[in-house]
Amino acid sequence: MAIPLEQLRLGYLLMSMPLPNTYVGGLMVTDYRGLPVAFQYTEPIQPNSIQQILYGQVLSRYIKQEVILDTLMGSLQEDVHCLLVSDDQLLGATLPAKSANKIGGKTRVLPPIVRISEPSSANRLSSAGAVSLQAPGDCLLQPTAEANPVRLQWAVASSGEGGKEAVALLPSNSSASGGNTSESNALPPVINDVLLLACATMDLVEPLRRIEKALESICAEAGIKG
Repeated sequence: MAIPLEQLRLGYLLMSMPLPNTYVGGLMVTDYRGLPVAFQYTEPIQPNSIQQILYGQVLSRYIKQEVILDTLMGSLQEDVHCLLVSDDQLLGATLPAKSANKIGGKTRVLPPIVRISEPSSANRLSSAGAVSLQAPGDCLLQPTAEANPVRLQWAVASSGEGGKEAVALLPSNSSASGGNTSESNALPPVINDVLLLACATMDLVEPLRRIEKALESICAEAGIKG
């Protein structure tokens, strides 16, 4: 997948809980320089006591995936090549069936979702753009020669117990096993073709910090403060 640099679009989705039982989400799209192309957010969501009882332990995942993610992606006009998130509850997310139907002649499909973490204290890799696969669905990426590596995580395919197949939004390129496959070939295409391209021209993590500040301001204006 060769993407011209000037056409590269990254989506950043951050979800915040400014108060207990209060959720708000913000989605920003940037170009290859990290400049914002679009931004939208949800109003603070506060489930009532009956909803908390009925949904129980799945309430948080439901709100994040089927309310915030679905709402923000459903109204997004820009196509994005990768959706970067900070919440592992979004890995493996899929659109509800009712939302995946064609709208205006276009079928809604989620882009690859990758969780990105702040620069780690891990030892720097050999050079800028170097990638070290830590485990299936988990790698370190050296964005620049000076910075610490960032951690990237994604949903992977697995056979699971009893022959059940797990959902795989980001399958590996490789079907080989053992030592016959290089790390770069064992990574999903979005790492090699999108994020390695983007890290040469922008800070991959910094846009999430901007969204965090924007959501803090939105909540403050709504009278919601932590």
